[in-house]
Amino acid sequence: MGIIAESIGASIHRTELSISVFLFGFALGQLCFGPLSDRMGRKPVLLGGLVVFMLASLAITMADSLPTLLAWRFIQALGAEPAWSIRRQ
Repeated sequence: MGIIAESIGASIHRTELSISVFLFGFALGQLCFGPLSDRMGRKPVLLGGLVVFMLASLAITMADSLPTLLAWRFIQALGAEPAWSIRRQ
């Protein structure tokens, strides 16, 4: 966390918000992608989630401010959720 905080010019405590934002996005994704995978099937939702997760992960490496980091972490969590849901079923 220290290296991330230093690279975006924020305090460690504010950078730790990215964990909470990720968990919030992950929880919201469960509400959205569960019914979507029932309707469209698991495979398209899983592949879409993986693409979103990878692109958000790449964007996080280029984040230059805390709001940008938090936004991309939220999107990353949305992309991670379909893989977790499908794995549990």
